[in-house]
Amino acid sequence: GLSEILVQATALALRCGPEAAREPDQERAASSRQIAAALAFIEANLARPLRLTDIAAALGVSPRALQAAFQREHGCSPMQQVRESRLAATHRALQEARPGETVAAVARAHGFVNLGDFAVLFRQRYGRSPSQVLRNME
Repeated sequence: GLSEILVQATALALRCGPEAAREPDQERAASSRQIAAALAFIEANLARPLRLTDIAAALGVSPRALQAAFQREHGCSPMQQVRESRLAATHRALQEARPGETVAAVARAHGFVNLGDFAVLFRQRYGRSPSQVLRNME
């Protein structure tokens, strides 16, 4: 459910960068809620093209405010988080793939358009190619 997505998204976001210096409590709580909502939106929309403006509009904040909140909380941009979330979801899907599923189909289902770029990012992140992960699961 949504709470599970939020937990997973929060765990993914923590990989994005170090926690920022402490802010006043109210500001930090508002920023944390904004980030949680953004992470839930990202997770729910991985398969479709996402732009910074899409995420900001869904939250009712400016792109600049969203960028600043992500930078403060996680040391990365919302679009870097989209990439990390897509990589993690694709990695899980490759591990759970049914016989006959292809790397290309799994990658596209999680929002990757350029398969060459995807393969490079995946290898950098996981130290193995997507096809190696898929083959180990067959």
